[in-house]
Amino acid sequence: MPADESYTQVTLLFPSIASLSAFKNECACADFYIDRDALSLVGSFQQGQIDIAVEKYRARFIAINA
Repeated sequence: MPADESYTQVTLLFPSIASLSAFKNECACADFYIDRDALSLVGSFQQGQIDIAVEKYRARFIAINA
């Protein structure tokens, strides 16, 4: 992913804890909060990371302050 790509504040909702963990490890996310009860990550992600979460891990996303 390009270094100059901007970040978007989102909540990513995952279908399982396994998919959440796999995404977190694959994308080396730095600025996020994990809510294990809700199976979600809340934080700043690049569009490419959001695409991976949605396409590969079947996550849904909600933009924050869009």
